[in-house]
Amino acid sequence: MVSSVFSTYAAHAQETAPDLNDAGLILANVSGASLAWGRLALDQPVSTTTGTVYAVFVLPAGSEVTAQGTGGGAGIGLTQQPGAPRLYMSADGAGWSKSEPEAVQELPSRTSLLAPAPNPFNPAVQLRFELRRSDRVRLEVFDLRGRKVHTVVDEELPAGSHAYMWGGEDDGARSVASGVYFVRLQADGVSQTSRLVLVR
Repeated sequence: MVSSVFSTYAAHAQETAPDLNDAGLILANVSGASLAWGRLALDQPVSTTTGTVYAVFVLPAGSEVTAQGTGGGAGIGLTQQPGAPRLYMSADGAGWSKSEPEAVQELPSRTSLLAPAPNPFNPAVQLRFELRRSDRVRLEVFDLRGRKVHTVVDEELPAGSHAYMWGGEDDGARSVASGVYFVRLQADGVSQTSRLVLVR
């Protein structure tokens, strides 16, 4: 679980950390699956009159904040629009990392399912696809008999590149057996399938 505290204090000339005594809590008890990304949008936009926002992500006591993988702590990703305020992030309120808004990227010219990687995989595979326009997306995994094993995505997504992790579990969060599976993308009038090999 992760709590997020934002402060919109102005940075000093040397861009030193702000006084966090007057910070406000905007998210609480945020959780996600291991080796997978979840998506979360703020109910209210965060604004600033100073051009700088500070965000502290408060992790449970004893959490690892430097390692990757199962048991390695939370991974925090952030999407900012071009022209967004400067953002500094911290896991302890003392050490700060600066996040820059991403450059404007050219949108894909077509909707397509990209090659899964790694493949064969163990314990997880990244499933990537591109959308040429915003649309409802269904990304599902099936077994050799054509039975649906897991729904990875079933939601409206914006145009652009997207990536999701599948850790070899079914919709009941049970691990599936080694073998051949298929991932199917349905969006923008396109239906494409790729083969996956899980090796336990």
